[in-house]
Amino acid sequence: MNNLKTVSVGLGLALTLGACSAPQRTLPDALSNAPTLSAQAVGGLEAGRRVSLRVVTPGFDNRFIRHANSLGFTEVVNAGSGDTLRSDASWDVVAGLADSSCFSFKSVNVGGQYLRHFNSRLRIDVLKSNDDLFKNDATFCAVAGLNGQAGTLSLASKNYPGRYLRHRNGELWLDTLSDNSFFKNDATWAVAAPFKAAGTVTPPQPPPGEADLSEPGKKDIAMQLVSSAENSTLNWRAKFGYIEDIGDGRGYTGGIIGFTSGTSDMLELVQRYTNNVPGNVLAKYLPALRRVDGSASHSGLDPNYTTDWRTAASDQRFQQEQESERDRVYFNPSVQDAKADGLRALGQFAYYDAAVVHGYDGMRSVRRRALARAKSPSQGGEEVAYLNAFLDERVIEMQKEAAHEDTTRIDTAQRVFLRAGNLDLNTPLNWKVYGDSFSIR
Repeated sequence: MNNLKTVSVGLGLALTLGACSAPQRTLPDALSNAPTLSAQAVGGLEAGRRVSLRVVTPGFDNRFIRHANSLGFTEVVNAGSGDTLRSDASWDVVAGLADSSCFSFKSVNVGGQYLRHFNSRLRIDVLKSNDDLFKNDATFCAVAGLNGQAGTLSLASKNYPGRYLRHRNGELWLDTLSDNSFFKNDATWAVAAPFKAAGTVTPPQPPPGEADLSEPGKKDIAMQLVSSAENSTLNWRAKFGYIEDIGDGRGYTGGIIGFTSGTSDMLELVQRYTNNVPGNVLAKYLPALRRVDGSASHSGLDPNYTTDWRTAASDQRFQQEQESERDRVYFNPSVQDAKADGLRALGQFAYYDAAVVHGYDGMRSVRRRALARAKSPSQGGEEVAYLNAFLDERVIEMQKEAAHEDTTRIDTAQRVFLRAGNLDLNTPLNWKVYGDSFSIR
């Protein structure tokens, strides 16, 4: 049974105290006098806060817990340290993944990764779907500092009773309690203000070796995937001059991602092109584009707009404007949102593809509904479960419009990758859209 009590501690934090509910075993008498949880002895942890954890061992108390190359260490950190080190030494405290009365520690700069023990070594890893072992390995219960120092704490393993997080030789280990001052000092920690404060945190980055969608190779894959659905080809660079009315109520659809005359983005594209290249062949259509915005009308555009669009597409500057507008309006904000939600390349693509079809605001609406159904990885949820919820909501959104009722760009593409566990969009990729087969090797 857990007895909870909230007290006020240093650094402006409130502390919710709970007796560690990990299974207990009888310790030798010499070890049975370890401090127990108490409001006076434990300081500074609360789910939802960001903290740094300082060593209290005499002579080493300028060192803090940090991760490097996925492993846990202690290192000297101060306000003058580099951004990477300060971020590595800051942690978001969340309710314990295996026991909400305990705690888990999430990296602030490596998306979706938590501190856990593995073969007694502390490291950061990505939470895998339905991995109960991981959740237990990444859950630590706060107890009064083993060395008896007021305002400190020690972190007991949830699934290995009697073992505590401690430092030795600059490394973090999970070791069995020893009744001596050396161990007790090494397994005692002081909560400090985070070196990387909330609100100034470096955007979450993908795990080492797992490129995100902004990396050029991955980005090109994203463009090919979208082009397979929008233009039935992987050669997206051949589609700068594409333009037609596809009968979806949005007027003309054109370019590499389907800018439309009825939804403002084609108007914005031509306006930016004209700002940079005055007198271009499309500039004369700006008044008409403003008038038809929000409708399916071609008024003022026919009969020569499509011909002039194709002419402009041969201008490298218009091609650059298309790519720039794509990134500004759709790609960059969608990928940024996905990273903030702790998603890897597949999730980032899912957000981007939704923005292409429904607009950025439409994607955000789908995302809000998905978050009401499942927690994102950044909220402590499972990536696969959350992406399934997002794709479910995406299908519902697509089926609201006759022009988008075919959902194969999700069912036989994105879900194929998700079921295969390919969250990083690694090649080879094989998928179908509208019955056509595609592959990237």
